[in-house]
Amino acid sequence: MRAYKLLEISSLDLIGKGNSLMSIRQDAAKNLLDKVFKVRLGRGFYGECLGVRADGNSNLTDEIAKELSLKSAAAGLR
Repeated sequence: MRAYKLLEISSLDLIGKGNSLMSIRQDAAKNLLDKVFKVRLGRGFYGECLGVRADGNSNLTDEIAKELSLKSAAAGLR
């Protein structure tokens, strides 16, 4: 009976819900990036990168890391 219910799921609806969830998570991560700061790696010996405090948002670590890496690269940082 359960297999029958799986066949009733619309793949387009499922993809749409996934895309919506991804968009919401990316927007939440971008909101945190308004408070970035530079981090000196090895007292500056290894360069600098950007960091952000994400207290209470550990569920967004992947999205935050991706956005930080893009922002760091655009700023010429590691």
